[in-house]
Amino acid sequence: MLLSSLLKNPLFDCFLGDLQIPCIPKIQSMIEHSWEEGFDPQGASHFNHRLQGTKAWIGACEIYSLLTSLSLKCRIIDFHKSTGPSGTHPLLFQWVLNYFSSEGGSQKVVCTSRPPIYLQHQGHSRTIVGI
Repeated sequence: MLLSSLLKNPLFDCFLGDLQIPCIPKIQSMIEHSWEEGFDPQGASHFNHRLQGTKAWIGACEIYSLLTSLSLKCRIIDFHKSTGPSGTHPLLFQWVLNYFSSEGGSQKVVCTSRPPIYLQHQGHSRTIVGI
């Protein structure tokens, strides 16, 4: 979902060229290529430098390697400990709110050119497209 949204956003044309929305095997291949270029040697080693044809989960570090190899500016932000009562994550929620609110002020619905957030949570990957 993250890659398909980037492909539909003209701001990323110069990074993605004529890339089409990739299938999972293509994404696996692209991650392997990023490893061959030297991105995330620890992650590559963890997967024995091979994702294609496996059922291994693609997580935040693998997507980071892929996006970085495409010269896209991205970062990993870790909210691994809850910051609120009963295991809640108010600082994470505030960060997401600030990310999507930085364009458009206080309107209820804001259309933004910001790309989605790729969130890794308890072994699951989620894409946040707005708030």
